[in-house]
Amino acid sequence: MSGHDDYIKFLCSVQGVSALAVYNTTGGICSEALPGAKPTDLNLPSITIADLLGTRIVPRTVTNVASESEMYELTWTNPGDVSLSIVPLTFTVNPMQSQNLTFTLSATYTTDITTFGEVLLTGSLGHIVHIPISVMNKTVGV
Repeated sequence: MSGHDDYIKFLCSVQGVSALAVYNTTGGICSEALPGAKPTDLNLPSITIADLLGTRIVPRTVTNVASESEMYELTWTNPGDVSLSIVPLTFTVNPMQSQNLTFTLSATYTTDITTFGEVLLTGSLGHIVHIPISVMNKTVGV
């Protein structure tokens, strides 16, 4: 779940957006303690990368809002020209608890074609979570 501070961090990580613009628009202050922050770090139920230069690690956190524990197994379809790996591949999350996931996307071919993929989290209680992925402008080996 993303909160106000997460959106401020997101705005501060967007290339070309100044700290003054963020402050004037939102009242939020860009922290100098976040070098290397990327817009893809915002915990959304999707992943979009505008320029995949080599490899990008994308964090996501899922939270169980149900009243029972559930085990999830991950399967996926790679976006074209992209290698995708995810850790962990299976996990159990207890009620009102969270699980961190790490997505690693690597360009396998240099192209400006937008490609799409999807991750499915299939739960032991029948829940299915879809995480769509879109990647534009891929460059190998940067």
